Amino acid sequence: MRAALFAWLNRFQADQPQREGQTICPNRPNQCPSSTQDSGVKITLQFGTPQRKRTSRYLCERDRWEIIRRIDDGEQQATLAKEFDVSRAAVCNLYKNRSRVLNRGVSDMKATHPKKPRKRSTNVSTIASMPRSSVVVPMSSSPDISSNSNEAEEHTDDVTMETSYSPMEDGKSEESRPFLVHEASAHSHPCRNLVAALRDENISTTLFRQRTTRLARLLIEEALACLPHNSEDVRNQYGDICSVKKTLEEHDICGVSMEGRGSVLLQAFSDISPASIAGIVSVYFENNSDGKAIPHVKSHLPVVHHGQVVVLLDIECTTGNEACAVLHHIVNDKQIAADKIYYVTILSSFESLLKLSKTFPGISLITAQMDTVLDQHERIRPGFGNFKQRYWEAKASPFV
Repeated sequence: MRAALFAWLNRFQADQPQREGQTICPNRPNQCPSSTQDSGVKITLQFGTPQRKRTSRYLCERDRWEIIRRIDDGEQQATLAKEFDVSRAAVCNLYKNRSRVLNRGVSDMKATHPKKPRKRSTNVSTIASMPRSSVVVPMSSSPDISSNSNEAEEHTDDVTMETSYSPMEDGKSEESRPFLVHEASAHSHPCRNLVAALRDENISTTLFRQRTTRLARLLIEEALACLPHNSEDVRNQYGDICSVKKTLEEHDICGVSMEGRGSVLLQAFSDISPASIAGIVSVYFENNSDGKAIPHVKSHLPVVHHGQVVVLLDIECTTGNEACAVLHHIVNDKQIAADKIYYVTILSSFESLLKLSKTFPGISLITAQMDTVLDQHERIRPGFGNFKQRYWEAKASPFV
């Protein structure tokens, strides 16, 4: 195009020899003005490079959080990219890495280029000088019981647990532990579509139950895929050698439900892994004389042997207080190591999962959808609304 414009200027100069003062600057490709001063007419041509769309590195942390929140609220990524003057791909990558963006500590919310923390190697002398209170030792599992005992033997805990437990006491020394969550909707298109369908308030109770059941089965399959596994070579029917990943046997998995009425996830777990043992735990809070909320935990759990894992099932995790109380009971009272527990929930808030990660280091977090906002009424936004009310078609306060 530039060559065509030069050719037109040359023809223009040849046809109008009486024009004076015409100047062409071919040695400046980015700015080549051409001027004529005949009858007060001045022609100026300027060539410039089109402006490229900016990446998300030009956004401050506050803008990044705002984009993630508005996408969770249902706004289109293309609209946000135009508003914040960044590329569509930048917004897509930002939302894909939202867990890392929301979790990293940034003192200045207006910072545009947050630096990644460097991994510092800790030598032996540094470890030796550390106080015992700052060293986290994983809690050992309960000792193995004799092999002739029944694996399905159950211990009923009818005593209400009253304790002055503070959720953050177990995780004071793990502030710098990485926060990892397996979000099923980020990996599975069916999970993502079902989560979006459950947000619709206009669907009937029957349809809401059907979609919840489908999502529960997909979530349990995702959770089982996250369990420890080994790679093995197997031979198929035609004699071919195939490499497969084998997870734990069903009798090595214990499903524990804290869902309350219905136990949607526990039912899906029992259908998919019928040979696994199962248990139920419940928790409620009462205020003591000082006005402090004390958790009361009741459990009906089977014996969990060394080498087995616990899959803790919950529908929603809003503040994380109930989950912390149940996990405190399982880890401290039942002597099950935190790294043997897989907490599985359909919907979670970012703050609650962060609290669980800091309070119980080593626990595995699996959720179908993690939303980023918890409003003043302790409701997950955008969320599904009141899940129990919609699932059981019960009347409840909109602020519950």
